[in-house]
Amino acid sequence: LLDFLQNQYPKAHILQLNPKSNLIGRIQDSPLQNKIQISLFQKFFYPKKHSSQISPISGSFEQIPLTKNSVDMVISNLEIFNSDLRKSFPEISRVLNKDGLLMLSLPGPDTFLELRLAMASMDSHAHIGLFPDMHDLGDQLLAARFKDPVMDTEKIKINFSSLQDLFKLIKKFRNTPLLDRPKFLYGKNKWSAWQNHYLKNS
Repeated sequence: LLDFLQNQYPKAHILQLNPKSNLIGRIQDSPLQNKIQISLFQKFFYPKKHSSQISPISGSFEQIPLTKNSVDMVISNLEIFNSDLRKSFPEISRVLNKDGLLMLSLPGPDTFLELRLAMASMDSHAHIGLFPDMHDLGDQLLAARFKDPVMDTEKIKINFSSLQDLFKLIKKFRNTPLLDRPKFLYGKNKWSAWQNHYLKNS
């Protein structure tokens, strides 16, 4: 994404917003991220200034360290859902210029659906958090004074070589905490049962 923005907007000043100060700098994609062509930790802004520089800044979507009406475009690729959208959308609206543009991609409510169904065969507890529905996102954007939000969905199927690779990806999705999660660990029999269910039906 960063290389694309540089090629598309060679005169733009790109600000790379990192959620933690120790992530400042260009983050190298892991082999798994390269495989599925996503970057979970990169967020990019480019303001009106015309320069070719890229500046990392430390902050979050809930508290963007930029002044009001200071950027023309905000792009988030699979990252903003890790924030509180009720705070993030108004904050992005604050820093965007009047005719600014927000572009973002988010996992939808069907993300990890097969895994969720397999775990439902084991008990009634929730084991994986839900991701927001696009209609709810549209309502939140309107509430944050965005105009004419355009929403679209795309289903992408990813095949993993092992369940371990799947779990590595799930750990990167720091979505809504589960209030109904079980307070105990499962034994190897139940663990094997749901894995067999998942592999059989996925």
